[in-house]
Amino acid sequence: MVAVLIYSIAVVPLLGYLVVSLTTKYLEYKTDLAFGLQHGCQPPNRLLNEFPFGIDRLHQIFSADAENRLMALFMYHFRRWGDTLEQVFLGTRAVGTIDPHNLEAMLSTQFKGDGIFTQDGAAWKHSRDLLKPQFVRSHYRNLDIFREHVDNLISWIPGNGEPVDLQPLFFRFTFDTTTALLFGKSVYSLKRDASDEEKRFAESFDIAQQYLVKRYRLLDLYYLIGGRKFIRACESVHEFVDNIAAQGLRSLAKESQDGQNHYLFLDALSRDTANKVALRDQLLNMLLAALRLYPSVPVNNRVALRTTTLPTGGGPDGRSPVLVRRGQAVAYCVYALHRQPQLYGDDSEEFRPERWDDKDMPLFQNETFANWGYLPFNGGPRVCLGQDFALVEASYTVVRLLQKYPKIEMAEDQAYEKTGSEAQKMTLVMAVGDGCVLRLSEVRS
Repeated sequence: MVAVLIYSIAVVPLLGYLVVSLTTKYLEYKTDLAFGLQHGCQPPNRLLNEFPFGIDRLHQIFSADAENRLMALFMYHFRRWGDTLEQVFLGTRAVGTIDPHNLEAMLSTQFKGDGIFTQDGAAWKHSRDLLKPQFVRSHYRNLDIFREHVDNLISWIPGNGEPVDLQPLFFRFTFDTTTALLFGKSVYSLKRDASDEEKRFAESFDIAQQYLVKRYRLLDLYYLIGGRKFIRACESVHEFVDNIAAQGLRSLAKESQDGQNHYLFLDALSRDTANKVALRDQLLNMLLAALRLYPSVPVNNRVALRTTTLPTGGGPDGRSPVLVRRGQAVAYCVYALHRQPQLYGDDSEEFRPERWDDKDMPLFQNETFANWGYLPFNGGPRVCLGQDFALVEASYTVVRLLQKYPKIEMAEDQAYEKTGSEAQKMTLVMAVGDGCVLRLSEVRS
């Protein structure tokens, strides 16, 4: 009798909670459906699943990623099903879009960020306000912050036509300039005497990203992917960032004593919080944003702050609004967006820089297309603060390389592949799977 009583005391509240929870969810569902009906919403085309819960869809994504062709898979789906589509896997509905009209709605105030930058609302605005002064052009307009790092980059290039993989060198170059700008002290990973600690960080950083993107794809079941290797990689990255933050703060303290004062994100952040973990997380956010190799983050998403709509993509003709319930994610693929024929012409997948001189290019014929059809630095309130810094850095580096090496050509053993068909390595960012192996010569042919 006592056991029954104890059982009842334990179970009844649980059942009550489940009943209330399910009822609340049902009422929210009915309210959202009424909202969608009121706004004329219709569902977009849905990718067909062959197995329950869309397990085959997840298997397809992981297989394509293992074969370095994930972007090709996404391109195929958008070509096959339209610019806005939905899929269901692991029981969760997900919407994907590359329609500029939808991107305009997503990247404004209707959605919140759920990608690399995870802060929202007041916390996000506060962090952005801390960072904004760091990217005032006066901090880098004399190019001094780039000069020594380009010199270090050039020191790794033979110059006699021997093949060299530029991709890892560009990664380290970006890392050096970014840490110099944000922390006041570069890690100098391109110096010939780079420490084992720096090499270990680069390897751990890559491993951690590989795990994170796989966990991201599993949604609420992310914890199924992990293990000791992932934990060790995260610990190594955390330790390294903690160390360079400490070094930067020591340098700032010395400069302050010497009467040298200039704005640094690390300094402002350390004054804003004494929490070591919070400091590290903010710095990692910035490093992740800066280390984008080829192109910017190719896939990102937004989560609806409230039940809302996408303006287009639903119904048989793809022109009706699409219902997005509160808390649902909508992914957008910049990689596919930048290859849309209706924006860039029938040769949209070709590398043809001259297209930007063509005033008749479809992208320029529509205001929404022009503003939201090309997003190398994102858009809306979350547009990248460092875009001017990145463009100046890239321009200066390219000019210096061309001045030093007038002759640049592919290595003979590097097979030429059509743009977009090359192997592509995907983590949180994107890189060429087989590297960028070139021959650079100081003497003209």
